[in-house]
Amino acid sequence: MKWVKTKTHFGSYIWVCLEDHGVSGAILHTGRWEPHVEKLLHECVYRDITFLDIGANVGYFSLSVANKMRNVGSGRVIAVEANPLVTPYLMASVVESGFDDIIKVLPYAVSEENGLIEMLAEFGDNLGGSTIRKLSRKGAGKNVVPCVKLDDILSDLPHIDLVKMDIEGAELLALHGMKAILIKHKPDIVMEINKDCLSGVSGVSVATLANHMKLIGYEAFDFCDGKRKVTIEEIVQIVDANNYYDFLFRPK
Repeated sequence: MKWVKTKTHFGSYIWVCLEDHGVSGAILHTGRWEPHVEKLLHECVYRDITFLDIGANVGYFSLSVANKMRNVGSGRVIAVEANPLVTPYLMASVVESGFDDIIKVLPYAVSEENGLIEMLAEFGDNLGGSTIRKLSRKGAGKNVVPCVKLDDILSDLPHIDLVKMDIEGAELLALHGMKAILIKHKPDIVMEINKDCLSGVSGVSVATLANHMKLIGYEAFDFCDGKRKVTIEEIVQIVDANNYYDFLFRPK
C-alpha cells in the first residue's frame, strides 16, 4: 500500500492511501469528504465540546472538527480507529497538522465487551470498508485487534456532546458497550447505517437498529433534507434505496 500526504480544503495535512478509492480518493482529488456530514458536525461545534469520532478512518472528520474547535476557542476530539493499516497514518496526520493538543487517537475496535476481535483485511478499493468479526475457534490470527467497551475507557470524561459513528455494521455492538455514556451525556449521534454490513457483522436488520435508537430515547432525522424527522419505516426505506445512509439521532 502506498500512502501520500495531501492538504484538505481547510488547510490541514492528511495522509491518504492511493489504493483507497473511497475516502482517500475523494480527499486527494477534492480536499473534501462527505460535505453534508462535515457541515452538520460543524453546526454542532461550540466552545468546550467533546467530539467522539468512532471509526475515524484516515481522520478527515477528526481534523475538520478540530480545526473548527480551534476557531471557536476550545474543545477535544477522541478519534477511535482500529485498523492497524490506518492508525499510524492517522496519528501522523494529527501531529503534522498541529492538532495533537486537541485530538487523542484510540487504536481500538468498539463492541459490547472487552477482548480481542478479528479485522478482515480484504477491503478491495475501499479502505473504510474493513469489517470485524469474532475470533474463530482456531484462535488468534494475524489480523487481531483489541476491542473495548467505550463505557470502560471513557468513564472519566466530564462530557461527551457529539458522536460520529461509521463502523461498517458494528453500530449496535458499540451502542451496547456505551450504554452509560448515552444515559449520562445524551450526545447527538451522526450514524451511517449500512444494510449489508449491519446484517453481516451484527446479525440484525436496519429496523432493529432504528428501533433500538427509539427505545433508548433518540429521534432520527434525515439531515440531507433539512433535518427532517423520519420514522423507523422511513429509515428502512431510505437505506433500502441507497444500501447505506447517514442519519442524525438526537435525544428526545
